[in-house]
Amino acid sequence: MSDKKLKQVLVAHPKKFSSDTIKTFLKEDGVACYLLDELNDFSYLIEDLRPQALLIHDTLLKEHGDIVKQQLEDVENLSLIMIRSEGSSFESPLFKKIIQEPYSPIDLVQKIKSLLA
Repeated sequence: MSDKKLKQVLVAHPKKFSSDTIKTFLKEDGVACYLLDELNDFSYLIEDLRPQALLIHDTLLKEHGDIVKQQLEDVENLSLIMIRSEGSSFESPLFKKIIQEPYSPIDLVQKIKSLLA
């Protein structure tokens, strides 16, 4: 990541409470957050918003992995971070950076920033 300051993150999480919590903690740290409601067509958001990171929960990757891969085909300069379910060992060739559940929401922003460094 050329610009070390975290400014924008896209988040896809199957639980609204969790995605809202992530958004709240990012916002409190001055980071804009866009919540993805669906994964069929989000490449235009990457183009328009120019986020530094995309966080996707592993259950969504298991279900929509091919679509996600297709959306990210020509994307550069985007850190891909998987939120992995507690007890899961799911791996993705695209998402090598991992935040393991459970995680402390208070430490979440620092964790994301450390994965981008």
